[in-house]
Amino acid sequence: MNNIVLWYDTIGVGNCSYKDVTFSQPSITELSDFEIKSTSSNLNSTKINLYVIELLNVKTSHDIFSLIPPHTKELFNKGLSILIYYPKEGHELEDWFKAIYNSLQSNDLLDKKVYFLFGDLDFKVHYRQFCKAENISSFLKPLSIDFFRNYYFQKASKVKLDPTAKKTKDFLFYNGKMRPHRLYSVAKMKEQNLLDNSYTSFTGTTHTGENYTIEEALDGEDDPNIIKFAENFQPMVLDVEPSKFDKGMMAETHSSHYSDSYFSIVSESSITVRFITEKTYKPIYNLHPFIIIGPARFLELLRDKGYQTFPEIFDESYDKEEDHVTRVNMVINEVKKFVQLSSQIKDRVYENSIDKLYYNRDNFIKNQNQFNDLLQVVKTL
Repeated sequence: MNNIVLWYDTIGVGNCSYKDVTFSQPSITELSDFEIKSTSSNLNSTKINLYVIELLNVKTSHDIFSLIPPHTKELFNKGLSILIYYPKEGHELEDWFKAIYNSLQSNDLLDKKVYFLFGDLDFKVHYRQFCKAENISSFLKPLSIDFFRNYYFQKASKVKLDPTAKKTKDFLFYNGKMRPHRLYSVAKMKEQNLLDNSYTSFTGTTHTGENYTIEEALDGEDDPNIIKFAENFQPMVLDVEPSKFDKGMMAETHSSHYSDSYFSIVSESSITVRFITEKTYKPIYNLHPFIIIGPARFLELLRDKGYQTFPEIFDESYDKEEDHVTRVNMVINEVKKFVQLSSQIKDRVYENSIDKLYYNRDNFIKNQNQFNDLLQVVKTL
C-alpha cells in the first residue's frame, strides 16, 4: 500500500490520545504495509495522506480534536485528511456523532476532509438519518468495513472438523460480554430448560471490559425469572475461566463444540445495528448451521454477501421482525422446536445441510482471496 501514508504526531503513539477515548497504540499499522510519517515531515500531495485517530470510545466531555497540534492543522490545508478509525464495533452512534461534530466545530475543522471508518454495515444510512434529524450539513464521509471477516480468517485456529460426527448436544451458544439481549435470552432459555443439553457459555463480567454491568443490562426488566437469574448470576464457563481469557483467544476453535452439536445460536454484539463479528463467522468457517440473535435483516445481509441460511431447519421469519424482544422470542421458539425433535429427525435435518455448510465455508474463504476490505476503502478514498 505504498500510495497510502499514515501520519502521526509521534511515531508509534496514537494521535489525539485521551485515556479511555482513543487507542494509545496505532493498531491500523499492523494490518498492512503502510508508509508511516511524522507530521514534522513534508507532505507528498501525490499520495493518500491520512492523519489517523483510532477511537476506543467517545465521551461528550472530551474535545478530541483540540489535541491536534497547530503544525498538523497546517497540513490539513495542504491535503492531509483525517481518518477516524473504529472498525471493531458497530453500535448506535447518535451521541458520538454529536461529540465529533461539536469537537470539529469548536476547532474550526468542519471544512476539512474527514473520513470515519466503522463496523456498522449500514453506517451511511444511519449517518444521513442523524444529519437529517439534527438539521445539520454533512461533516464527514462515513465508510463501512466488514472488519471481522478478514480479521477472523487471519486469526482463526486451523483445525480439522468432521461434520458427519455423531452429535451429543443440541446446540452451541457462546456469550461473552454482559449485554441486555444476552441476559434476556440466556435467562429465558434456562427458564425453559433449553440449555440442559447444550454447550452454553456466559461469562459476562470479569475479563471483557464490558459496556454493561448486570444492573445496567437488567434496567427496565420486569420479568421475575430474568431478575432472579441476574441476581443469582454465576459465569457459565465451557473451557476457559473468565480471569484467564484474553482477546487473542476469541479466534480459537474448540472442535468438539462444533462436531458434537447440531447448530450455533449466534449471540451478536448488537441487537439494533447490522454489524458482523467473528461470532457469526465462527459457525460459517467451522461448518455449523446457525440461527442469529441480532438485529433485524441480519440474515438478509448475509445472503447479500453470498451465504446461504437455514430455512429448512428454522422458520427465518424472525429476521424481518423489527421489535427486538419479539424477534429474540421468535428465535428462542425455533430453538425450542428443534430441541423437541427426535434424535433421528435432528440427524436427518442436519445431514441435509452439510453441502450448504461447505458452500458457506468456501464462500468465506473465497472472499478473503478476492479482496481485502481495507483495499476497498482505499479505493473509495
